[in-house]
Amino acid sequence: MLLTARVSGLLRKLLPSLFAILLVVRPAIGQDSEDRVLKGTVHSKETGAPLANVLIELESQGLQALTDSTGRFRMARVAPVADTVRASYFNFASSREPVDLTGAGPHQIELTLSGAAFNVADLVVQIRGSPWAASQFARRIEGMRGEIVFYPEIRRRSTLRLIDFFRSVRRTRILYEGGEWRLFMRGLIAARYCRPAIFMNGVPAPDWVIDATTVFDVLAIEIYWEPNVPGEFKRFTSCGAVNIWTGTPPALAEG
Repeated sequence: MLLTARVSGLLRKLLPSLFAILLVVRPAIGQDSEDRVLKGTVHSKETGAPLANVLIELESQGLQALTDSTGRFRMARVAPVADTVRASYFNFASSREPVDLTGAGPHQIELTLSGAAFNVADLVVQIRGSPWAASQFARRIEGMRGEIVFYPEIRRRSTLRLIDFFRSVRRTRILYEGGEWRLFMRGLIAARYCRPAIFMNGVPAPDWVIDATTVFDVLAIEIYWEPNVPGEFKRFTSCGAVNIWTGTPPALAEG
């Protein structure tokens, strides 16, 4: 009983001091926590819409996070240093922005990504029958060596025939030769027109497919000009290359 009384008396004497210490320490802990938080959003560069499932990484620290359905992300316990934030989506598009984390937080950052990256990812998923073709396609797009046009833009440029779409493509000509329409391309360096290699779903195809194919059968078209022709296409010709991905566009499948 005597020991209990002494302990109770000691606690009563210490409680005011402990309470005062907690009042000082608690805000400091909260402040440190806020200082070490990085928040942000990722939006489409073209439409401004929020982008979900984008990977966010602090490059020097190796910290990672994913954006939610509203395009937001939150990263805790960041080091108080100058760093670089990288936003990427399936390696098809990325955005890098410097961020200074040395000041008072929480820190905020806004990032944008090209929405075309998401169309690319959807197309890769649809190339299920040939993992090799999907891998090659992804590598070409990552290298940004040419141009890729998706169904909505193809449809906007041409109401029916694919050959009409090619009339709108820069550095191309459509000429009628030998009883069929042929596509000619002018290289980025040489001021000459030549016949590019035509592919359909990554497989060599005859020239007449560009006249026989309707825009409703096309998911996307890859276009490469000399000298930026990928190796898997360049072995057929160094002039240029066109690869037509066929299938049912999502808009038509849903309708």
